[in-house]
Amino acid sequence: MIKHISLLSTVMILSLFLHAQTPLKVIPTNKKNISKILFNKSGNHVYYSNPSFSTPSLITSLNIETGKINNEYKHGWIVLDFSISNDDKFIYSTDGKIHVWAKVGMKIVSDFTQSNINKKIIVSPNNQHFTYCSKFKLTNVSLPEYSIQDLSFQSEKITNITYNNNGSLLAVGYEENRVDIWNILESKLISSCKREIGEVTYLTFSNDDKHLFIGTSNGTLITWDVSEQEVIHQLSGKGEPIIGIFQINNYVVVSANTEGYIDAWEYQTGKLIKKFKTEDNKIQCLDYSNEKNLMVFARTNGDLVFYDIVGMLKLPSTTYYVLLDSVNTYVRTNLISWQNRGKYEKTEDYLDRVNNQNRDIKIEELTNKATNMFGLQLLKSKNSTLTYDPDNEYYQITPKDLTPIFVHVPIAEAPSFEKNYSRMAIQDMKFVLSDNRLIIQNVSFINPENTKTYRYSNSNPTTFSTADISLNFEDIKVNIPESEQVNLPSIIQ
Repeated sequence: MIKHISLLSTVMILSLFLHAQTPLKVIPTNKKNISKILFNKSGNHVYYSNPSFSTPSLITSLNIETGKINNEYKHGWIVLDFSISNDDKFIYSTDGKIHVWAKVGMKIVSDFTQSNINKKIIVSPNNQHFTYCSKFKLTNVSLPEYSIQDLSFQSEKITNITYNNNGSLLAVGYEENRVDIWNILESKLISSCKREIGEVTYLTFSNDDKHLFIGTSNGTLITWDVSEQEVIHQLSGKGEPIIGIFQINNYVVVSANTEGYIDAWEYQTGKLIKKFKTEDNKIQCLDYSNEKNLMVFARTNGDLVFYDIVGMLKLPSTTYYVLLDSVNTYVRTNLISWQNRGKYEKTEDYLDRVNNQNRDIKIEELTNKATNMFGLQLLKSKNSTLTYDPDNEYYQITPKDLTPIFVHVPIAEAPSFEKNYSRMAIQDMKFVLSDNRLIIQNVSFINPENTKTYRYSNSNPTTFSTADISLNFEDIKVNIPESEQVNLPSIIQ
């Protein structure tokens, strides 16, 4: 089980509900009941399928920038599922039968006629396997020789399958509260997660492959430790089926349900960071592009709706989470050392020193020290920008990944302050982590050129103006005096 030391009130994660958000882009397709949508590797195109009885069932490739269709892959029967190879060269699909399409030329390069109707298919990220399943039977195919091996025949209905990021593990979800994990290289079942949480509706592995995220029909999100074979977090959502889970950077997990609610969770702690509602009350399916930080989902009318998920949720920067990790590591390391009994420490003295009250005090002390230490590194970064307001005589200092601060500097001293900023001594620092940001509470700068001290405190009111002054004059008219008669000197050649 992952253990976390509380950083007390110093670290505050704000849970904020954002009301219906406006999409970045909407592309109509006129294809109702889209059953699946996928980004390609680069995130420049999406592929979607729509089951149809009256017209040919298609997998359609669409250019996101232009909104125009690139290709259509026609099937003889209803497209039940499809998957795209990581090298973007092949499409694996099932309309009951298994088809492998070469994207160049849109030709079928391999066909599998099976006795069972196969409803799910997925290709491994390393392009060495693909797996398909009927209602109860799971089959693996090795590439490029197309060697077929049945992995299992179950009495329970298979609802979802997914590979981990290196293609070595396959997770299989069932209708009856269970997930199996297979070592695909050895064709061996290595673990099972069974919880009373309803039908498994979505599966995906974490970016580091250490955990499996499980979405269920009652809106529960489970984080399963693959090696330890135990539940790390079990998070309750809105009660509607989860149809998408994806991890943004290494710190945030986002889940989405059929009613258009999107929740963002901290990966390590399971804390809810943000949540929002899309404009829609019904979502058919969705996907996420790590390359473009885009989420796309299909409306019931066939519209494809795109969201800039990172910008919309206003998620913390990666630097914030790196800082949080650094602070936690520093606190844990030093707290363990503090909790150890000294070689020559008496039992009475040790028990008097190491108790719950003193431990909490020590955690807060180490947290403040670590936050100031790592905050100083960011403050002294060469990436800070300085903007001066000569009317109010304040500098706005904006270090990268920190909130701006405003320092009063008399106008006569401003040039020296800016010239020597990178050389200044920094004292009386105090930082706090609040609302997913590192906030500077107090700091003092000492200019080595004039030895003067400039102080900042976020408790002091500041007036700072960045208004541009625009002066409107008439067009410039230049009048050159003219003379009716000009005497030019004679030139003798």
